[in-house]
Amino acid sequence: MTKFWETEELPSETDSIKNGSEFESHPINQHFVENTYRQSDGRFVVRLPLKDSPDCLGNSFNIAKKRLFSLEKRFSNQPELKSMYVDFINEYRDLGHLSESERCYKANHLPHHPVMKESESTRMRTVFHASCPTSSGYSINDIQLVGPNIQSPLFDILLRFRQYKYVLSGDIEKQYRQIMMNEIDRNLQVILWREDEHLPIRSLTLNTVTYGFASSSWLAARCLWQLGAESKDPLVRTIIQNDFYCDDLLTGADSEIELLRIQAGVSQALASGCFNLRKYRSNSNALLKSDYINKDDHLALSQACQTLGLGWQPSQDVLNFSIKNDHSDKIVTKRKILSETFQVFDPLGLLSLCTVKAKILSPVGLN
Repeated sequence: MTKFWETEELPSETDSIKNGSEFESHPINQHFVENTYRQSDGRFVVRLPLKDSPDCLGNSFNIAKKRLFSLEKRFSNQPELKSMYVDFINEYRDLGHLSESERCYKANHLPHHPVMKESESTRMRTVFHASCPTSSGYSINDIQLVGPNIQSPLFDILLRFRQYKYVLSGDIEKQYRQIMMNEIDRNLQVILWREDEHLPIRSLTLNTVTYGFASSSWLAARCLWQLGAESKDPLVRTIIQNDFYCDDLLTGADSEIELLRIQAGVSQALASGCFNLRKYRSNSNALLKSDYINKDDHLALSQACQTLGLGWQPSQDVLNFSIKNDHSDKIVTKRKILSETFQVFDPLGLLSLCTVKAKILSPVGLN
């Protein structure tokens, strides 16, 4: 209940650490500086920021194998899901983001399962369960450092976003998977897989930063921050370091010429680190005439899997709120009110006059 109210609190000055001695001396930042290097094509290669030795991890093979069997039972009842999952693994392999490895029971094996997202362009996302305990009781997430927030709060980004006459959004394609994991740490992110239950189980090593790891979001944000720091254009540097929310760019300008320069400069700076900025959206006629813009798309932001997102329609340049109304249950309870209210993602508080009464009412009597 506490988090329910804290979700839409105004950000404080301590919500992010962007510069200064506190950022420079933070253990996870020191680890990044000492262990990160770039390939010849500019791609980042990072190491997992571990606070304890991986020797404390126990056996993880048995639980990963058990979860694979459970997944296969689910596939038997959902052939369409299986097809999507097989395509995902094959794409992962074809892009070089995973590779087959020899069976090693001492490696850390990650259970994995699908999550369906009907409202997103990617209907299925594979989640790697890095918080699953091994036989020793420790998981790989338990021994990772979790870095401070170095991106601006969404509240600040949205306020700036609405101040510009012309606005631009985009997102980075497969952001985590554009960052290579050092070979030394790849044995800590191994999965078990087979396309058919009659085939032998294979061990696959994930070669890139993995979704679900405690440090992944920080590593991705830190790589972006580094690209901004290396930019010789002060405007591009400021935008990369301040106008990204996770992998989404939200920025703008007061002239179309300036917006075109921003689009070219930011995309070029990100490309130097092998990050592809795509799915551009804008209310600028100049950009709409280019091949960059998705004219019919709308941007949807979400802060948690329970929320349905805050939307922006570039053609009308308006914010909108997506709410799923479920009228299957005719009896309205306080628990139902709580569930429906929690689905309204309103970081700017634009709907507070409508939602605050429901928030005050719903907790009463839930015990």
